[in-house]
Amino acid sequence: MSKKVARRKKIKLKAVAYFAIFSLLIIAIAISLVVRLQFDIKKSIIKHYTVDLGEVKKSITKDMVVIRDNVSVKSEKAGILTKFYSQGQRVPKGAVICKIQDSQNSENEIAELNKLNMQIDTLQNGAINYSPEIQSKQLQDKIAALYEDLQDRIKTKDFKYVSNIKSELSLLIAQANAVSGNTQSPVANLASLISQRDSLRKKLDYGKSYVKSEMPGALSYFNDGYETLFSMSNMKNITVKDLKNANPRLVKIDQTKVNQGDLIAYIVGNHYYYMATDIGPEDIEAIKRDTKLDIIVQDMVINAYFYDFYKDKNGEFIGFFKVESDDYDYLKNRKDKAKIIYSTAKGLLIPNDAIVDDNGEKGVYKVDKTGTANFVKLDNILLSDEQNTVISYSFDEVNSPTELSLYDDIILTPKNVKDGQKVK
Repeated sequence: MSKKVARRKKIKLKAVAYFAIFSLLIIAIAISLVVRLQFDIKKSIIKHYTVDLGEVKKSITKDMVVIRDNVSVKSEKAGILTKFYSQGQRVPKGAVICKIQDSQNSENEIAELNKLNMQIDTLQNGAINYSPEIQSKQLQDKIAALYEDLQDRIKTKDFKYVSNIKSELSLLIAQANAVSGNTQSPVANLASLISQRDSLRKKLDYGKSYVKSEMPGALSYFNDGYETLFSMSNMKNITVKDLKNANPRLVKIDQTKVNQGDLIAYIVGNHYYYMATDIGPEDIEAIKRDTKLDIIVQDMVINAYFYDFYKDKNGEFIGFFKVESDDYDYLKNRKDKAKIIYSTAKGLLIPNDAIVDDNGEKGVYKVDKTGTANFVKLDNILLSDEQNTVISYSFDEVNSPTELSLYDDIILTPKNVKDGQKVK
């Protein structure tokens, strides 16, 4: 009986031992699975980024006001205005840009002047005396001959010179019409014709005033009321308050009748102009003087330079940007919202989220071929903005494994990553 009990106890102990071993095995497998799952989860939340080329631009967006060099053109007398140049055309100094006359010239007087010029030209080319009847007869003979030649060419389908003959006919017909009104006039000599012409010229020119340009530049037939305040000669008197309160309203100068002292146009210096805006101390420190920069305005990019800054009478700073481009219509536009791109850098583009600070050194975790993340210091940073950083890169240089290169794999979410950690 005792042997049976002992045997049962032994079997029971073995079962307990087997159960314990099996339980420990299950627990070990479960722990292994949990650790593996945690590792996989951890790896799955680690985001990667492939390093590529890019650029970073530092900019500020401001309301900018155009500062121009301009002089006003005003009427010296009352009368009828005739313009010789259109909006935006460039004129040299001393050019006659318009005339002002007491009344319109008669069409008959202008036609008479044309006749006299033609008669004088005929006599100066060989004739002793001028006879309207003789000239009219000569012109009619030439017209008849050309008509006959034209008809013959059309019949024979010889169209080679048809257009030339038609042009010559038109000219001769115009001359005949000019002469026909004067066929009853007596025979005239050259001296009397010149005397008649000079007398008629004086009559037509009487009462005219010609307006000349005082400086070279572009003509503008628009006025916004800020030509004096926002002029180059007044630059140092402009205040930030002036810039902010500016509300230009463009008015076209298009009258045909003027009084003495009326504004006719503006001549605007077209070699360069300035765009002014308020700036802070941080802008003054960041923007380099006489360095090329871009200004984006009305969806166009214009080249400019930071010329200078002044402190106004209220202690606020104004920045002046010199522009030599004609892309922007500075004759019509006075104030615009613009983006000033004052610094640009190109190289390897690194998201700021990937950059960590390791004992005071900025760097990223670079993943090698074995899937291990290694800290790489960034010591050639060119420029940073709110989202990205650019570091210098050259295709001619061979980077070592401890340096960053094009198409390297880096950790985009380095918060829980350690140097030397297996991440793949």
